Amino acid sequence: MIGNVYFNQQEPKEFLNWEIGYVFNPQYYGNGYATESCRAVIDYGFKKLKARRIVAMCNPENIASWKLLERLNMRREGHLLKNIFFKRDEKGECIWVDTYEYAILIDEWYGL
Repeated sequence: MIGNVYFNQQEPKEFLNWEIGYVFNPQYYGNGYATESCRAVIDYGFKKLKARRIVAMCNPENIASWKLLERLNMRREGHLLKNIFFKRDEKGECIWVDTYEYAILIDEWYGL
């Protein structure tokens, strides 16, 4: 599998906010697949789903990920400190990591 893109509407639904995320197989890095697929999903979100705002989060240490979001013209809105964990240490304690939050509005996507 090359990768997958996650796209989900956030609550409350009447805010028309959606979140995009992605995971790609390192074997396929550097081919533009992530940029192309995320661009298509964002465009679909704005055109067909009537999204008003789309957000994404990434690890600040994952330079390729935040550069991808910037290629999509998303703006960095914040640096959240130790707000999420994916792994635990040998004692079962959470290993907390930071995230960058990015977003783009429909007006920005279409250059209005």
